[in-house]
This record gives sequence, C-alpha cells and structure tokens, in this order.
Amino acid sequence: MRLLKTAAVLVAAVLAVAGCGGDDEGDTPVDTTTIPATAPGGDLLCDFLPAESAALALGGEVAAEGGQVSRDSQGALSGAGCRVTVDGGSDVALRVLVDFMMGSARTGFEDGLADPETYHQLPDDQGLGYTFADGEAAQARLSSGDYIVEVHIDAPAEGRDGEADAAAIAQQVTQTLEIPQEWTLQGTPPSR
Repeated sequence: MRLLKTAAVLVAAVLAVAGCGGDDEGDTPVDTTTIPATAPGGDLLCDFLPAESAALALGGEVAAEGGQVSRDSQGALSGAGCRVTVDGGSDVALRVLVDFMMGSARTGFEDGLADPETYHQLPDDQGLGYTFADGEAAQARLSSGDYIVEVHIDAPAEGRDGEADAAAIAQQVTQTLEIPQEWTLQGTPPSR
C-alpha cells in the first residue's frame, strides 16, 4: 500500500511539473494582422518607413540602422533608403530603397514585369509591380511616378506572408514620401 501511495505522489508531482512548463517556453505568438496598403500614423523610421508596419513584418521591436531621404534644392525627392534591424540585433532584416526609374533599375524592373512565372505580378489596384521570394527572404518592387520602390524583407517573421508584407510596405512608402504619380522622365513609363 505504501508503494502505491509513493507512486501516486510521484505521478502527481510529474504532472504538476509538466503542467507548469507550458508549451510556449517564452515564445510570443506571431501577430498575423494584415499590413494595410494605407500608411498608418505613428513613428517613421528614416523619416518615411512606418515603424508599426516594419515591426509587424519582422515580428519584433525595430530600429533604423541607417538611412535617409534626399531631396533636391526645390524639395523634390531624389531618393530614399532605410535599413532596419530587429530586437536589438546587428543584422539588417528589412531594407527599403527608393530611386529614379532609370538605367539598370528600370531594366531589372521591366525584366520582372515580363516574367510572371518567376515574379508574382501585383493586381492593378495595388499598382504596377511584383513580388518574389528568394529562400526565406521576400521582395517587392513597385513603380510610382518617376520612381521605383524596392522593399527587401530579409528576415520575415515566421508565419507571415513576406511577399504580401513587402508589397504593402512599398505602397505605404509611396504615401509617406508623397511620391507624385505622374511620369516626367524621358521616354514612356514602364508597363506590362
């Protein structure tokens, strides 16, 4: 009888310890909230990248590792860039580049438009552009007036759609930078 009581106490102790551990071991669940195409209010990294959207895409606290917005003497946008780290790390997890739709940037963009098997074309209501994955990394490229907006999510949060996040962030950047939609460069604008 004593052996049976001892066994019962041991089983109860094992069950109690197992119940205390839980299965999350400190992990926080991934926020699967869709990043909207409309830029949210709030803090901007590098003066143009919505911090809230970057945090959702990366699944943690974010900080700008470097970047800036460049404008000419009349205030017109000449380019922008931002590099973002997550959770105090030193590796860049998200990069945004805004540049004129010229030269190799335009050639590469048009090559992507011409290859819908490799590059996932954005629906017309999201703009002229595409997304693609390279391993775990996701990218979006979006034409906006005279500019190309490139978003690289090198370390998307596990469980999130990195391509959809990159496309939404690209759309937000066109708003925060107030990029004019008209084409003023020589030649015709890119098209499908």
